[in-house]
Amino acid sequence: MESPSTDGIEQVRQLVTTLAEQLTVNQEAISVLKCQVEILKDQLMVLGLSAGNLNGSLGEIKVREYAQLIQEHQRLRQENDSLNGLLGMYENGLNEVLLKMREFMQDTVEKTLQIHKNYQEQLAKQFQVQQQYQKSYLDLKENLYQINNLIRHAYVSESLGVSETLEALQIENKELREMLHLNEELE
Repeated sequence: MESPSTDGIEQVRQLVTTLAEQLTVNQEAISVLKCQVEILKDQLMVLGLSAGNLNGSLGEIKVREYAQLIQEHQRLRQENDSLNGLLGMYENGLNEVLLKMREFMQDTVEKTLQIHKNYQEQLAKQFQVQQQYQKSYLDLKENLYQINNLIRHAYVSESLGVSETLEALQIENKELREMLHLNEELE
């Protein structure tokens, strides 16, 4: 399942693609209309020059055609103006969408970098604490071994019997472990 931000980005991309396609179609239509306008202008000039030479009903037909051409020209000009307005709106919309996408991507990158930075800092702190615990443990273990050796030498020097020495050492060991809050795993 995609995240909501990914769905939003995909929708924006589809909208941008649709707007870009519509923009291309509108630009082509405007180009065709401009060519038609030029053709109509040329025809109007030819009709205007030849209309004076015609008489009677043929002249009236030409005048009507001329009037229709003028109306068609005005209609096409209005359509061209509206298409140019739409083109401007599409371009503005496309620019706005691209700006929003850039801002979103920049915000996302900044947030991701901040998360990585925080994570690295937490890992470094955790590693430092871990190192301190390990050092404390090793120091405590070393101290325990030293105490254990000193006690063993003390009992041996008092020349007790082996079984009495062993029993005394076990009792002393147990008391030291309880005092230092250690478990039996260090034997």
